[in-house]
Parts: sequence; C-alpha cells; structure tokens
Amino acid sequence: MDPFTITTGVAGLLGFTIQIGEILTAYIGQVKEAPEEAQTFLTEITAVSDVLKQLVGLLETAETNFHATSALSNVVTFCEGKIRHVHAKLVKFHYGKNLKDRLRWPFHRHEFNDVAATVRNCTQVFAFSLTIENCKLLSKSSGEVLTDLSEQKKKMDSLLPLFKNIPTEMANLRATLDTISSILESRINEVATEVREVKSEIKSFMNDESIAKLLAWYSPLEPRKRHETIQATRVKDTGNWVLQNNTFKTWMKGESRQILACYGEPGTGKTFITSAVIDHFLNQPGTRVVYMYCDYQEHKDQSLIHIIGSFIKQLVLHFRFKEIKLPESIEEKPDPRKSLDLDTAMNILKDLCQGSDKDFIFLVIDALDELNDDIRTDFLKKVHDILNFNPVNQATQGRNASARLFFTSRPHVREQVICHLGSEMETLKITAQQDDIYKYLVYHIDKDDQGAMSDKLRGEILQEIPKKAKGMFLTAALHTRMILQELTVSNRRKALYSLAPGLHSAYERTIARMQASKSGHELGMNALMWIYLAEQPLTIRELQHALSINDGTEDEDLDPENIPSKSTILRCCCGLLTVDAGKSTVRLVHYTLQEFFKLHREKYFPNGHNLIARTCLVYLNF
Repeated sequence: MDPFTITTGVAGLLGFTIQIGEILTAYIGQVKEAPEEAQTFLTEITAVSDVLKQLVGLLETAETNFHATSALSNVVTFCEGKIRHVHAKLVKFHYGKNLKDRLRWPFHRHEFNDVAATVRNCTQVFAFSLTIENCKLLSKSSGEVLTDLSEQKKKMDSLLPLFKNIPTEMANLRATLDTISSILESRINEVATEVREVKSEIKSFMNDESIAKLLAWYSPLEPRKRHETIQATRVKDTGNWVLQNNTFKTWMKGESRQILACYGEPGTGKTFITSAVIDHFLNQPGTRVVYMYCDYQEHKDQSLIHIIGSFIKQLVLHFRFKEIKLPESIEEKPDPRKSLDLDTAMNILKDLCQGSDKDFIFLVIDALDELNDDIRTDFLKKVHDILNFNPVNQATQGRNASARLFFTSRPHVREQVICHLGSEMETLKITAQQDDIYKYLVYHIDKDDQGAMSDKLRGEILQEIPKKAKGMFLTAALHTRMILQELTVSNRRKALYSLAPGLHSAYERTIARMQASKSGHELGMNALMWIYLAEQPLTIRELQHALSINDGTEDEDLDPENIPSKSTILRCCCGLLTVDAGKSTVRLVHYTLQEFFKLHREKYFPNGHNLIARTCLVYLNF
C-alpha cells in the first residue's frame, strides 16, 4: 500500500469524524439540556479530527510504503470500524422522523464510555505516528511492531525504577505504547476471527455438490489437503524467519522483481517454509494465492493440465466465495463429456490473474525440482506466459504487474529455471535456522511422555543436535526421533553421542535400529519396501492389506486379524513413513530417502519386486 492509498483511508476516516462533529454541534445547539457526554464526545471527536488532518499532510509527503498488513493500516481499519458504527447510529438519530427521538441522546452510559475510550485511544495512536520515525515504525507489520513495542516497554520498565518521580513525557509514552499494543492485538484477533469464518464458509461452500463437480472437472489435484497435512506437523512459528526477511518483504510488497526463487539443499525444511508462506497469505483476507506442492510420488497425477486446472480451481473458489463476477471464459456448468484442454485452461487462468499493480496474485510452488523433467519444462513456459501476460494490450511486451511467483527447489534446476523465466529474479537461500531447530526440539521434548528425561539430558540434546544437524532440518528430526524412542535416560544419552552427522548416516542408523528391534523389524522393512517400489502411491488401507499377507501363505481369504494397525506400521518404521491426512496416502518421509534406497536397493530390498509380485497374486486369488 503506497502513501497515496493509505492517505485515502485516513482521509475517509477524517470525513466520518468531521460529519460526527457536525451532528454533535447541531445537537448541542438545539438541545438546551444536552447531556455533558455530548460535549465530552465532541471534544474527543474534534481532537481526533485535528490529528487526522495532520496525519493526511504527513502521509502526502511521506516516502514510506505501507502494505495492507502494516500496523498503521490495521489501526486505521480498526478505528474506522468503530467510527463507522458511531456515525451510522448518530445519522439515524439526527435524521429521524420523530422529534422526540431526535432530542434523546442515543448512547447509554456504558456504550458511550466504550466509544469515547476508543476514540481517545485512536487519537493517541495517530498522534504517535506524526513523526517520520514513528510513521516508519508503523509501516511494519502488526506482528513486527508488537515485537518492537514489547522491547521498548521492557527497556522503559527497567529505567523507571531509577526515577523518584517518573517524568510525565516518559509515563505518557509508556501509556501510548500500551494503547498501540492493545489496538493491534484487538485487530489481530478480529482478523483471526474473520479468517476462521472464511475457512468455515469455504468448507460449507465446497460441500455443495454442484460446486464440487465443477471444481473436480477442472482438476483432480487437491493441494489444500496436502497443505493441511504439512500445516499440522509444522511446529508453531518455525519458518517465520523468511517472512521477516527483507528480500521476502520487498518482494511481497511489489517493490522488487516478480520472482522470488528459494533454493536449498535436501532436508533444509523448504516444504515447511512454503507452508508458512502460504499460511501468511491465507491469513490476510482478500489476498489471492494459488499453490502447489510438487511431489515425486505423484508424477502421473501432476500433469501440466492438472496443475493449471488446480490453479483455476483455487481462483474460482476465491471468486465465488467473495461473490466476485467470474470472467466470461469460465464455464459454470461445463460439459462432463469433455475434458479441459490446455489452451482453454491458460486463457481462463490469465483472465483470473488480471489485477492491478496493487492487487497481487501470488503463485506459490514447493519442490519445483520434484516435477517430472518434461512437465517442469512445460510448466515453466506457462508460468512465463502468466508473468508476462499484459491484460491491457496483449500485443505489448511487458510484465503482468499483478502476478508474483514464489518457489522452492533444490539448486540443480537453477539453469533450467533461468532458461525459461530469465535471470531477473530475487533469490533467497534456504537453510535450517538454529532457532527453528531449537523450537522443534523443545516442542518434541516437552511432548515426550516416556518419563526418561532429565534437565541435564534436555540441555545436552538442545546443544548437540543442532551441531550435528549442520543446517539440515530433516537430520535434526530423525535424530530427535531416534533418541526419544529409547526408554531410559542412559540409553538416550548414549544414542545422542553416537549420532553421526549427515542425512544418509541418519537413514542408515534409523534402519539399523529398525532391524535390531526384537519385534516389528520385518513389518517395518516390508512397509518401506512396498512404498519405495510401488508404481503408484498406496493408501494406508492398501498398505495394511499388503502387509497382512505372509509370503508363502496358503490362506484362502484375507485374515482381518492379521492386518496391522496404522499406528503399528508407523511406529515400526521409526519416522521414515508418513501418512497424508487428507488422502490417507503413505509416503517416504522425504525425497532423499527415495534416492538413498536407489543407491542401496540391493542391500535392503534384494528380492523386493518378486515378493510384491507373489503377494499381489495371492491377494488376487482371495
């Protein structure tokens, strides 16, 4: 949001306060026994109007950029909501048909006190912003400002005891900081409530059978379910370092190049970063975002037309939910006998992506490197078309200012990306931050209920695992699970100090531990074999049935009592398998484990295909 845009918002708020002042002045002039509250309120409204006039003047000359999530924007929105309510009530009262009603003061005492306090607080915050330095502070996001204010208040609180008589200016500033924090927290709570309501309405919306059929026609892919699975396993506040990074913030505000490429080595937490970025956009009502989690296990489903169709599906959902008129290119009731063709899909997507340089649509892609090579090439070409589509004049070369691309990938596809998207892009290196690893460790240590933890061991784990992880989030996760599976403090300490650095070493030690287990080692290795060698993703139910059949069995039917539970399978695999909550699809914990098994297939699964073939034949004969 540029200074002009926020100036318009402040000017609109000023207009409401001026009209309220005029109504109050007229009321006090007409009613000789007007309550004292009316004069008090007029004084408060006049004060906020004067401050808003000064703020408009400052913003008109300011060079600071204000995003829609900036603290000042949130304060303006919060205050406008309260002022609008007062304005509507006073207008109804002032222009009422009944003379008696027009003479009666419309506010009860408790309501008046709340309104007056809100206006007073808004005046305080707007007055605070009347310096260039404070204005720049409030251009940051609400979360950042709350953090900054908290630090400032701590410093002030440490200084106040040094004064016998606290200076008035310092006391006033401390009160102002509390007021700003209170308003921002109230606004954050309002937004959280709005987001929950939006999510609830979207779920209800998608339960509509006609809508479900329309969306399924565009694409069978459901990235939302994959996102919910990742979201559920991401430890709170991990990955937030990207959101606070200046490169990300300037890209998001449209102040830098259209593309933000985030490259990182395997296991550094790129998918969790993507999840945090998607949540960041989804938690801002009105923001348009489409996303895709690319997956090596879903090459057959993640075709180019399905991916483009998925983007359309997400945007159609956004337009329909927001009750925005869809472009004419959208078929509300497509012919089920026909399938969506690529040219039509691209035209629809371009229509849906139209906007302005202040109305962005964010394309978020995780694990670009996991797309099939040919699909990735074609996909990058189509993304290039979207980024360069000029809705005003298609014959004119130029960027589509409304579209912005964020993607994560391993570095080896960099040259292919540059070949199709050009070299003009922002880049950000993804590594597992020590703070994120620490949060992950604390969360899982606190969650552990085995009773085999001491304060000393806890401290050792928090110190040693980040060292051994060497910037690899997945390594830290595997090491943590390996340690916490031991049942005594002594064995956990031995496991901690026997850990070897490196992802492949972590895989080897985890598998060795599985094989050394007295129970479940065969079940765990067979589960890994099925998921690694299967030609297509298996559901948990399919895997359970496969594992229930013993090699060489002469049973004539499936034995339901021999079907292992989901929790048993996952426990026996020591964290090397995960299950998607949405589709119940079982997957290896990471693409690097697939690559590890490619290197060591003969060691771990020498007769894997033969065993799978025999099991399938037995199953077919049931």
